[in-house]
Amino acid sequence: MEKDRTKNLINKLYGVVNISKKNIEFTEGCENIKDFLKYFEFDIIERKILYNQKTVYSINGKSVNYYLEIEKWKESLLENGILNYKDSFNLANWYRINFPLIKSILQNRFKYVFVDEMQDLEKYQIDIIENIFHDVNSKTIIQRIGDPNQAIYNSTSKKVKVECDWKERKPLFLKGSNRLTKLNSNLVNRFILDSKKDDDGIPKFIVESKGEEGIKPHLIVFSHETKHLLKGKFKELIIEHNLHNCKKNKEDGFKIIGWSAVWDEIKEDNKNIRLQDVFPEYSKESKAKKEDFSTLSKHIQLFDENKTTLVSVRKSILNALIHILLLENEKYPTIVRGKEVERRYSKSEMIKHIQRLQLEEKHPLAYEVFKEKLFKWCLDLVTKKNYEAVFNSIKEFINTEFKEWFGLNDSLQPSTQLFILNFEKEVKPVKEIIKEEEEISIDIATIHSVKGQTHCATMYIETFKNNYESQKAQIINVLTNNEHNFIVGEKNNGKNAGEKDAFGKEALKMMYVGFSRPTHLLCFAVLKENVKDDREKFEKAGWEWIDLVK
Repeated sequence: MEKDRTKNLINKLYGVVNISKKNIEFTEGCENIKDFLKYFEFDIIERKILYNQKTVYSINGKSVNYYLEIEKWKESLLENGILNYKDSFNLANWYRINFPLIKSILQNRFKYVFVDEMQDLEKYQIDIIENIFHDVNSKTIIQRIGDPNQAIYNSTSKKVKVECDWKERKPLFLKGSNRLTKLNSNLVNRFILDSKKDDDGIPKFIVESKGEEGIKPHLIVFSHETKHLLKGKFKELIIEHNLHNCKKNKEDGFKIIGWSAVWDEIKEDNKNIRLQDVFPEYSKESKAKKEDFSTLSKHIQLFDENKTTLVSVRKSILNALIHILLLENEKYPTIVRGKEVERRYSKSEMIKHIQRLQLEEKHPLAYEVFKEKLFKWCLDLVTKKNYEAVFNSIKEFINTEFKEWFGLNDSLQPSTQLFILNFEKEVKPVKEIIKEEEEISIDIATIHSVKGQTHCATMYIETFKNNYESQKAQIINVLTNNEHNFIVGEKNNGKNAGEKDAFGKEALKMMYVGFSRPTHLLCFAVLKENVKDDREKFEKAGWEWIDLVK
């Protein structure tokens, strides 16, 4: 919701802030002024505006007037309680510097600081922990836990982060794995980018399985014409190895994963594959645990149905109503530091407003009517799946009581009208029946979204990102039981130098994360055209080769 609120204000600001495109053309990766306003960073301490980690405007720079204009707008957002994730760190650092006593208070308050998934932290996040807890006078003990080889998040670009910002101090290496079988751990170890070998060349970081030998990893070879058979083959293998009859296995789940999910722009002549090309029902919007969607229709269909109560659908409906108040630019008055200001509605403030209408007898039954309607909508959606009927009921409510209660204009804004315009049926993944009263649910997801999860069985499908995994530098060699010669922080020479070197390292890390999810069965689905001459090498390396190409 914060993102939508900020976007709405940015669209209004665009016509106010007098910045010509010429002035920001030099900022790398900035396509237009609106992108700049959405994604710039405000350094409140140094009074600088940064974009892609480069200073664009500053209080001491040539374009000081532009800086002051943007700073004024940014401060107005902060006063209204609107801030982005990075702002919270800049404000925390400002507070730490201006009120240094807070540092000793925090050090005395916390004897131990444990940071899990340390590899996912970026420098600005690491710095704030270090600046507070790590100095010669600190009695706080910091314990940082993570795996640098699983650092795949990058907030500044869509690329995989090859080298994480975390620099270890006196590391201890946890080698034992209770998840992986011996066969899978042997494969996963070959995908470790940095095994941190000692002076004798022995890896300090390596996964040692505590489990059984396990099922051989399966290489599923498919073509563009047979990609639709992948899910069925995966299901066959789950049943063949009797993985579907164990309650624990069902709880861990069966997942099909891929690096690239959807295309930003679908082109008719595109012959490359991403998850949505194999599974048309897949969309990032339907899979993400989102609270806000682009239409009312989506709000009442894409809520989290895994919840067993009405909480999730209730939240989704309320968020849709909040979004309408945002589109209509409705605010409520409140007092901040002795001064009256206007704030955007939250769910709780919206409900309080309706309660006040009833208490002050402006609309005597407003809150009772709203509670009754909201409960009925939620119940009908969860128990009866009456999506279109509920959509029509909510739309009618918005155009009558809701409009009256919040003093909205008779003619709603065009953006609001578009938001509530039509009901469109959303395609959802459906659980497929295998036997009577027995079902196997296979989830489709990105590698980023399953990081940290444990699955019973995982099928990793190679997808197109620059090229396919099996086409990236050294990946075929690693898949067929050879060690890579990538070095962290350095580029390879020869054919693996430059771009190919970087793509290969990215693929290595993604496959390390993806291949290390399953406790039992690992499948890697690869296009036949990429491995057609390598069957003997794969089988010799321990893969079970399954050919779906007729």
